[in-house]
Amino acid sequence: MSAIFISHSSKDNAWAKRIATWLEEQGYGSLFLDFDPEAGIVGGRQWRTTLYQKLRLSRAVIALCSQNFVASEWCLSEVAIATDQGKALIPLQIHPASELPIPKLLQHIQAIDFRTNPELGFQRLAQGLATCLEWKDKLPLAPDRPPYPGLKAFQEIDAPLFFGRDRESEEVVERLRSLRRRGGSLLLVLGASGSGKSSLVRAGVVPQLRQDPATWLVLEPFRPGAESFEELEDVLAAAFERLGESPPEVPRSVESFRRLLRQLRRRSGRREATVVIVIDQLEELLADRGASEGGRNAGDADQFLTFLGGLLRHDEGLVLVMATLRSDFLGAFQLHPADLSGPADQYLLGPMREKNFLQVIEGPARRVGLDLEPGLSQRMAAETNTGDALPLLAYTLWDLWEKHGKEDGDLTEAEYLTHGGLKHAVQRAADRVLAPERRTEEELDALRAAFLQLARLNDEGGVTRRTALWSEVPPACHPVLREFVQDRLLVSGKQEGTIEVAHEALLRTWPRFQEWLQDSRMELEQRRRVKRLCEDVESPQTPVKVRLDALRSLQSLAEDDPSALQTAEETLSVVLFDADRLPQERRMAARLMGTSGGAMAEQALRGLLNGEQLREQADRELAGEKLKMLTTAATDLLHLQQRRGTSHGPPDCTLLVPSATLEADGLAVSTRLVRLKLGPIPREASSPPPLRPEGAQGAWFEELTPGVALTLVEIPAGNFQMGSAENESKLYDHEGPLHLVRLEGFFMSQTPITQAQWRAVALWQPREGESWGRELNPDPYRDPSTFQGVEKETRLLEGELNTDQRPVEQVSWHEVMDFCSRLSQRTGRTYTLPSEAQWEYACRAGTTTPFLFGETITIDLANYDGRFVYGDGGPCREQTTPVGSFPANAWGLQDMHGNVWEWCLDHWHDSYEGAPEDGSAWLNPEDDTRLLRGGSWENKPRDCRSASRCRGRPGDHVNCVGFRVCCLPPGHS
Repeated sequence: MSAIFISHSSKDNAWAKRIATWLEEQGYGSLFLDFDPEAGIVGGRQWRTTLYQKLRLSRAVIALCSQNFVASEWCLSEVAIATDQGKALIPLQIHPASELPIPKLLQHIQAIDFRTNPELGFQRLAQGLATCLEWKDKLPLAPDRPPYPGLKAFQEIDAPLFFGRDRESEEVVERLRSLRRRGGSLLLVLGASGSGKSSLVRAGVVPQLRQDPATWLVLEPFRPGAESFEELEDVLAAAFERLGESPPEVPRSVESFRRLLRQLRRRSGRREATVVIVIDQLEELLADRGASEGGRNAGDADQFLTFLGGLLRHDEGLVLVMATLRSDFLGAFQLHPADLSGPADQYLLGPMREKNFLQVIEGPARRVGLDLEPGLSQRMAAETNTGDALPLLAYTLWDLWEKHGKEDGDLTEAEYLTHGGLKHAVQRAADRVLAPERRTEEELDALRAAFLQLARLNDEGGVTRRTALWSEVPPACHPVLREFVQDRLLVSGKQEGTIEVAHEALLRTWPRFQEWLQDSRMELEQRRRVKRLCEDVESPQTPVKVRLDALRSLQSLAEDDPSALQTAEETLSVVLFDADRLPQERRMAARLMGTSGGAMAEQALRGLLNGEQLREQADRELAGEKLKMLTTAATDLLHLQQRRGTSHGPPDCTLLVPSATLEADGLAVSTRLVRLKLGPIPREASSPPPLRPEGAQGAWFEELTPGVALTLVEIPAGNFQMGSAENESKLYDHEGPLHLVRLEGFFMSQTPITQAQWRAVALWQPREGESWGRELNPDPYRDPSTFQGVEKETRLLEGELNTDQRPVEQVSWHEVMDFCSRLSQRTGRTYTLPSEAQWEYACRAGTTTPFLFGETITIDLANYDGRFVYGDGGPCREQTTPVGSFPANAWGLQDMHGNVWEWCLDHWHDSYEGAPEDGSAWLNPEDDTRLLRGGSWENKPRDCRSASRCRGRPGDHVNCVGFRVCCLPPGHS
């Protein structure tokens, strides 16, 4: 539709073009000129039908009166139709003759004389148009835009179609003028959810401000996203680009930003104009502070609001911010540390009346020529006496247009009723997508989980929408969610990878969601609690004790429901990468991140390990704290990879394991990161993956039960000097003589076997062809270990969650061999205990010092009795610790020193005289005692050296003895 129709004779085309050019210069973009190449009659169309249709839809008709006009029956018909339809008519006299060629139908209207003084004529024409047209009539109607946008807000391009809020739009504009005169700098447009704040500002206020370019320089409205600064940078860059200039780099300091705004005013030639920054849905910066939402975190939001506060407090008429804000967030806004409430003025947008709803229905229809059956608009407006009336009406109108009006050009009451009327339109549309015959139970369960990710509870217990990442919602329902997007019930945002409800009316009026909400309110309440805890955790200004207590509370929640932490991942990442945080905070954040197993957990833990290595020497005390954090992150990353990789094959990635070296004085530590190439799970009952050339070390997972796996590390072929050198401190006589051993490659479990791994294998039931030996686990809910966990309070204090990751102990050599037999039978691969030579070779990993860490050892590097001074001494923990709690050796093996003694395959011998040179087990049928290696939690450092040996009876059960396994390539025995 065009607001202005130029009626003229084809013989007066030159005058018509002149008038059209002037109108465009005055900002009237909505006009119809039949021969215009862009907005005129398109070739192939019936010109008479198009001509009269354009005339019928126009608001005003300019008649170019001349002898040619009077002689044209088509021109006279146009005047007659315009008169009959009550159009505003403005006759222009353009004929040079002394007679006045004015048709009789126009002689009662004051004509504007263009014959002698065209300049004066144009002035009078401007006055005439101002009296009969509104500001929005200047704006062109965008092609291919629906007259009703549905649940989406009206945009600036939709201004010609925005009806029902004219008075409010003018009041906001006047409030802005008043604010500018008084030196104010912030206007909050307040209103309830569903009141139409966004549409009012975008399609009602902003276009009006643009009509006065000398006063206002309006930036494009934006909704705060994951990076609010970047959103502001984008709209400012767009303003420079419209001036034909390259967008400058946008500074993030207040004074530099103000200089850039002054530059924008100068370049645009509007030195006195006030720059208007328009922020839509300011509550996005106040909601879920401290919790992850669509990639956004509270730290970014707080920084942006603080920046905004600084910008406004130093204002001198340069900038004014207009922001929409839901009324229920006003308290949070006023209490925010940025203290923006001081300079803020407020405009409260109230509910619509029935007459305004009529305008919402009839105004756009009139502009696009959509015929409404008599009584339809009154019927619809009468049903607006319900909550969420405006969004429900908006969606109903869009749905009717898409399914009927776009093709037929009219809407009927019968069509309206088939859509369920106003109250049921949205729920019928949602139910239509979810038609039971089209959806599986898996899809419905996934969809329930998805919609709960798209909602949150506010402080009053009400439901509001939440922006989520596509990666946060189950993949099984992605196709269904895209159908919701297609029907405009959901919005896949312009921010990459986000999804949200188009309007909260869907959450409030859809019975299916209400059922889901009723069943899951406790879950949402828990998320809200997580959000509050995250606020305490994330802010560096929060006292340390409060931050630690909040982290412990998150740990307590995680013990009951690890998934509850997924919304806290953004906060945990902030803590994880903040070098100024206490090491204990960062270690607890790493443990929580691994426990949550959410979308960003693996990426964050991997980033921490890659980015925070102690490549240089550091004070031992500082290094110890850093090592705790790194080993925690590495262990949790391993568990994540096991959970994701065992069922479907691991991704093509690496295992990251921190390794450490202690200087001879025991006062400095240097670390590096061991990278193990993670290979695929063997698919058949056959050999493990072939060993690769030396230097290409790898690892793989052997799944024992869903979520529990062995990590097998590749030990390369090579040779080493086995035993203790004669000059080694505190050696035992049975550790010599030193001798050369050559070994083929094999695989060894990265850590001693854990209680979880033991229970998994012990609970296996034999299948056909399998034969178990002795009973490994009479009680299916416990294992033989003495140290099966600690009190919850201690776990929270230490940041420990996975208590079943302690090594299994109290297991005899015979039981361990039965464990290996079960593994071999079930997998078809050869599992056994390592020979003594294999164990020491793997432990040393190329080192020749007493310990794999160097000449000495500390309690930061292993679990042993630190009261016996070998290095710098320390306490005794008096119990086992979860495997993987300490740094690895150069091949990625952990817990080789201390924690638990480890059974080997060999019999005991008093020396190495006559020992095999190929690394095989040295057996002695005349002596049934077996070898133990590595030392334990109760041993002094001397017993934990790489060369230290001990004997044990194969039937003994001791709480300091465990084991690890080997997997042999084909041909080994």
